[in-house]
Amino acid sequence: MTTKELAEKNPFFTWEQFRQEAGVKETTGYARLQAAVKSNYVERLSKGIYVSHVGPWMEKLPSVFLLPAYLSNDAVLGFHSALDVFGHGHSQFFYVNYFSSKPGRKKINYGNYYVKGVASPVALIRRQATDFGVVERTIEGQRVKVTGRERTLVDCLDRLDLAGGPEEIIRSVGAFPYLKFDLLLEYLHLRKKPPLFSKTGFVLESYRELFNFSKHQEKQLQSALTDAVAYFGPRRSGYRYVSKWRLMVPHDAEKWIEA
Repeated sequence: MTTKELAEKNPFFTWEQFRQEAGVKETTGYARLQAAVKSNYVERLSKGIYVSHVGPWMEKLPSVFLLPAYLSNDAVLGFHSALDVFGHGHSQFFYVNYFSSKPGRKKINYGNYYVKGVASPVALIRRQATDFGVVERTIEGQRVKVTGRERTLVDCLDRLDLAGGPEEIIRSVGAFPYLKFDLLLEYLHLRKKPPLFSKTGFVLESYRELFNFSKHQEKQLQSALTDAVAYFGPRRSGYRYVSKWRLMVPHDAEKWIEA
């Protein structure tokens, strides 16, 4: 298989994949890839990672959400990237994050995006539950792993910086068609972080009608709270206290929900 033929079939490919599919030795492989880069058949994104510029991708770059699977064998799209895959992201976000057992320290620049791996939550690793709440979706004909809506909500509340901030996640949740409360509650108990129960309760109460959030479900979340006060965002001024959830929320939060 020629380098161009391989690139016409793969939106991205790794050095190892190229050697295996092209059936070449190391020295010959490097020479062929260098020639392909000079001919603009492919582009080197990072060490051992290439993107195709031919075939279906001659005029349009492959989706950035396909890239993580080529960076890590166990990549799972999460946070705002998961919101985008489901079509719920309120605003455009230029960071693509994915969970991985080997996230690495380096972020990769691709088009207007930065792509970076994130380690799975320690609580999930300890319980061997890193695949909890993970589903598959098809993007440009390829299957990718992504956190489901329930896990995505909790993960975003845990890492607001990777979700676009408090306003972005609150507005984005308003686009969810539904949430499975039992799955959401199970994941919260796996994470074992009381502030996540506070934040989740506040969000669900804010969209009570949308998610049919019952008083019984409300009590289930409240039973996991502690006396500690949680913050829905960075600790600074401009917050109000919601005693029911022992949570400090931005003053503008109600406006984000109404919008």
